[in-house]
Amino acid sequence: MADTLTIDDSILNTDVISSHVPDGIYLLAIKGCKSDIVSWPDDARLKWTFGIKDGPVGHGTLTMITTFKKDAQFSAGRLLNAVDYDVAGKLHGKELTQAKFEAMAEGLTKSVSNKEIAALVGETASKKNGKFYSNIEEIYPASEFAEQAAAASSRPVRTAAAKDPEEPVEDLAASIGEIW
Repeated sequence: MADTLTIDDSILNTDVISSHVPDGIYLLAIKGCKSDIVSWPDDARLKWTFGIKDGPVGHGTLTMITTFKKDAQFSAGRLLNAVDYDVAGKLHGKELTQAKFEAMAEGLTKSVSNKEIAALVGETASKKNGKFYSNIEEIYPASEFAEQAAAASSRPVRTAAAKDPEEPVEDLAASIGEIW
């Protein structure tokens, strides 16, 4: 048995951990974003951090990654449009070097920190390890929070999931029959 404790590399992992929260509509405040470059320029991403202000759980932190892969930048656009950021005037058509992309992340953090969005959060299985995490699936302007939350509370809830994440889940309406 060892008499010493080794401080290993895990102590350096200070990334914000995303909360695992119940599915539902949440009011989120943007804390900021940072560049997350897997491979420049083919896989440049922004990792966003949000504080939970209201929803089924009223506290915690959620994260979301928006990609800047060619023809797949819509999540970033939806998020920024939800906080009235001028995407067309400030970002569309810009040619960025890696340094400018990183500067853009810093600029976006300054511009949109503390702005609020409403979001549908749902549980998703990781493709890498099969573990479940909370995923921001849809984004709305914060002004739609009450309306979206009320609509979500009246929707039927999926009551059974497939045992194998690769196996499709039956359509809820088909499985319970026509009720109207």
